[in-house]
Amino acid sequence: MSNMTVQEAAVGAEAGKIQADLRDVFSKLLKHARTIDMTMSLGDSTEALGQIRELEMYLERGLEVLSKPLTYES
Repeated sequence: MSNMTVQEAAVGAEAGKIQADLRDVFSKLLKHARTIDMTMSLGDSTEALGQIRELEMYLERGLEVLSKPLTYES
């Protein structure tokens, strides 16, 4: 296998992991957004505030994932 093919495979594997991480983060974001919507509809602002704080944590995690530089092994 040529060096370029090995690098491409490594980058592809890393991209797949990042995609999976982001899919997980966005799934959690959507779940919490829906919970907040339902909770606010019921008038429970204390519970909604807790959900918003969790949502903030997932947004921070998403930014961490997006901020990681791709590594290229030679």
